[in-house]
Amino acid sequence: MAVRDELVETVGAVYAAGLDPSRWEDALARIGKTVGGIACTLELIDRQTMTHRQFREHGLPSVLELAYLSHYASVNPRWSLVLHQQAGELGWDYSIMGEDEMSRSDFYEDFLARVDFRYFAYGMLTATPGEFSGIAVHRARSQGHVERAEIRRLRVLVPHVQNAFDMSRRVSAARDTRAASLEQAFEWFADGVALVDTDGRLLYGNRAFFAIAERRDGILVQAERLAFALAVARRAFGVAMARVTSLRDGEPVGTAAGDFAVARPGGAPAYVISVRPILAPDTVGGDAVAMVVIHDPLGRVATEIDVLREAFGLTEAEAGLAHALQAGQSPSEYASTAGLSLNTVYTHLKRVKEKTATTRLSALVRKLKDVEGPLRAR
Repeated sequence: MAVRDELVETVGAVYAAGLDPSRWEDALARIGKTVGGIACTLELIDRQTMTHRQFREHGLPSVLELAYLSHYASVNPRWSLVLHQQAGELGWDYSIMGEDEMSRSDFYEDFLARVDFRYFAYGMLTATPGEFSGIAVHRARSQGHVERAEIRRLRVLVPHVQNAFDMSRRVSAARDTRAASLEQAFEWFADGVALVDTDGRLLYGNRAFFAIAERRDGILVQAERLAFALAVARRAFGVAMARVTSLRDGEPVGTAAGDFAVARPGGAPAYVISVRPILAPDTVGGDAVAMVVIHDPLGRVATEIDVLREAFGLTEAEAGLAHALQAGQSPSEYASTAGLSLNTVYTHLKRVKEKTATTRLSALVRKLKDVEGPLRAR
């Protein structure tokens, strides 16, 4: 499978896990494979006690998991890197220690060596004063250190895992509230969210959903129903809804999950649609039987730029540069991709530094990452 196709499938699995926690193992399996590992873990850690609030894994032998959670997590030398990272940053073994140091560490030579684990690559998902979370891809000794191409793949995947993890936590927290509270939570999603009945009739849509539908570039609302412009998307949605109906009727369907892409007539990046069953409608509202989540790659970037504009009072041009710096581009790389002269970019950079009260580029990037997040701007 081509790397691009593998990344697309992995991103789809990640967003599926954001809606259905039981699918995190599959998502982690795909992440591990895409980044060239033999296992993958997701951890949410309490900073004060350095204990787990959440731990998910794929490929980790049970003997290793038990020993890690009971003892070795507290003495993990990799925390020296992770504890100082900002959300979205990456790390790997040779960025913190060499082979000699690893060979002197009980964590590497006693704990990991039991099952021939050795190296890792890490992506920070969240970093607050009270907790932090991240995903780690684990590699065998024979595989060696993670390579540049694999680091690039992890860099692509981490923002999607951040969004899905945030979605998962918000939906989980909202399950204990009534329908109005859940719908209020959906309003914060950058992704479009719609609740539909068995006929596809729209019962609820958040603001992001209606903004997508109004563009009518592949997804729309017709006769109060969720509709798709292309026949292939209509068929995929029909199959997903049939699975939902069969599951609610008690018929075995294998999986009720439905994930598919919706192409846009203009050739822009496709929407990614996830259809998930609602098995307890009384806690969500009315006759809704399925939740439809619409991920718009373009909308995510626009939202992030809006956040920067509002946070620092930037112009659109300045916010575009700030977003590129936030994503890891250098000023010269941004000038090339945006088709701007380097002088113009440095003029924008000077104003961005003034408005963010920073003087050095490294301090500016840290400040921009402090406001990075998956929520909608308004």
